[in-house]
Amino acid sequence: MPKNFNWEKTLHKTWYWSKVILALITLTLLSYGYGTFHPNKHAKLKVNSELDIFYMSKIKDMDLREPEFTYTNDVQFVRALHKCINYINFSTPKDKRDEGFKVLKEAAESVKEKPEEEMTEEKSKGLMAR
Repeated sequence: MPKNFNWEKTLHKTWYWSKVILALITLTLLSYGYGTFHPNKHAKLKVNSELDIFYMSKIKDMDLREPEFTYTNDVQFVRALHKCINYINFSTPKDKRDEGFKVLKEAAESVKEKPEEEMTEEKSKGLMAR
C-alpha cells in the first residue's frame, strides 16, 4: 500500500456512491409500487380482452340453449323478456352488450298501466276458458 493513501477521499466517494445506489433502489421500488397499484389503460384493456375471450369460450363450451318464451300473463311476459335479454347478453362480447333496460321498462310500464279491473276480468276469462 502506498504511504500517501487518501482515506478521506475514498470515504467521500464511497459515501457518494452509496447515496446514489440507495436513491436508485428507492426510485425503483416507488415505480414498481405505483405501477402495481395503478396500471395503465393499455394493460387493463389487454387483460380485460383476454378475460372476455376466455369467458366467451367457456360459455360456448357449456352449450347453453335459448330460454323458452312462453307466458300466460303480463308478469310472466316481463320475466320471459328479461330471461331472453340475459341470454343474449350472456352470449355476446362485453363491449357489444345491451342492457335492455329500455325494453324491460316499457314492458313493465305497460303491465302497470292496466287497471286492476281489466286484469281481474282477464284472469276470470282465462279461468273460465280452462
